[in-house]
Amino acid sequence: MVDLSAFLNSINKTKKNLLKDPENDPQYVEKEYKKLGFVINRIFSYFPDTIYFAQEMNKRSSLDGIPQYFFYLYGLSARPRFSRGIKADNLENLDVVKEFYNYSTKKAREALQILTEKDIEYIKQRLNKGGVLRKKKGN
Repeated sequence: MVDLSAFLNSINKTKKNLLKDPENDPQYVEKEYKKLGFVINRIFSYFPDTIYFAQEMNKRSSLDGIPQYFFYLYGLSARPRFSRGIKADNLENLDVVKEFYNYSTKKAREALQILTEKDIEYIKQRLNKGGVLRKKKGN
């Protein structure tokens, strides 16, 4: 089974051509790459050493899947590339920052990279509307 992680591992780590693997049908591999081409280009656009490769593939998105795959496979050096996302505990803080500053999700994510824990606590205190929590009946 060829999926996104198989393509990324092949390009970034193993440098193993998935088309030459006897377990994979070359037509199936090409079809799957064509479906995931946009996602793969987007992933590679996050890294300084691969951004120009992604831009070239965006310009040539009409190419079949095999040339695009070979472009990355043989053009990029093998090295680990991991994108950092927002941590799960920051997701609750995201809503707090959005409400306090009236920011969009994108701006709130940028702000979370700058704000300290002390800043977040201050914002939470300012947004606290008070009141008493009531227990639900039947508990």
